[in-house]
Amino acid sequence: MKKFLIKVTLYIVILLAIILPVSIWLFKKVPKHFLLVSNSVSYNLKADFIRQHPEKLEQAGVVVVGSSMSLNNVDAKMIRDSLRLPVINLASWALNIQNYQNSPIWDEHKIFFSNIGVPDFGESRVIAKDNYSFNTSRVREWFNFETDIKTCLGMLQQAQEVMSIPDNSNYKSCNFDECGSVLFSVKGFTYDSLRWNADEFVKWGVDSARLRAYVSRLKELTGSHHGYSRIIISFSPVRRKFYSAGRSGMIAYLGGLIRENCPDVTFFNLYDRDYPDSVFADNCHFNVLGAGRFTGEVIDSMRAREVMGR
Repeated sequence: MKKFLIKVTLYIVILLAIILPVSIWLFKKVPKHFLLVSNSVSYNLKADFIRQHPEKLEQAGVVVVGSSMSLNNVDAKMIRDSLRLPVINLASWALNIQNYQNSPIWDEHKIFFSNIGVPDFGESRVIAKDNYSFNTSRVREWFNFETDIKTCLGMLQQAQEVMSIPDNSNYKSCNFDECGSVLFSVKGFTYDSLRWNADEFVKWGVDSARLRAYVSRLKELTGSHHGYSRIIISFSPVRRKFYSAGRSGMIAYLGGLIRENCPDVTFFNLYDRDYPDSVFADNCHFNVLGAGRFTGEVIDSMRAREVMGR
């Protein structure tokens, strides 16, 4: 038995002597501004953005959260300049407001705003290892790497690709502006015909059950953070090709569910607005022109509903 334990110990030591240097070498190849805190390239880059500018989150009067529907469709700088409040956009690909259920970002003095679209009715695929706190350490990153090397290595190639994009002419751009938004350019944008012609309602199988499930998750979040009453959710327009009276009715139904179940949430239904194709980057994401027009309408809605003065 003693000889067996010695052999096992020796085997482990040799294995570590081989694996450890290799893993350290791989860990050192992680880009400087790419934090290993989730399985999402976009979130990891946004986490570094917050690490570099923690004061932006701390001082923010308006915090934008959610998916690419908030990251790309909301001009956070425009909100800042119009409302004269510090604004930070925490959104990244595939997140939704429910991801922040246990996040420490909640503050009764802040306004939380999320723009949503049909993709937000699905479950988020983002798994964060920092509890959506945007706060980590190099030691924790090393632990995350060692305990999930496969996921981390899978992201590195994508991270290098995303970080090499010099402008906002690509869907994968993560060139955050000073408030954290990414507004797609018009000139030189690389359009994807599949995304341009995708019918999100069909793709996600949107029905009343999905809407109720979304509102149920939203109700759970607002119940956990009762008192943080200034939560605003908007629903943005899609390419007119995919608009219909029936779908308009579904979004109106969603608004009714939110008002009934989440009285602390203000809902802006802007789905019926008729935007030309020239302001879209795909079926539901705007370019910089669309983001400016839409954000202006959100600001007008905020003022009309007097949500800023609560």
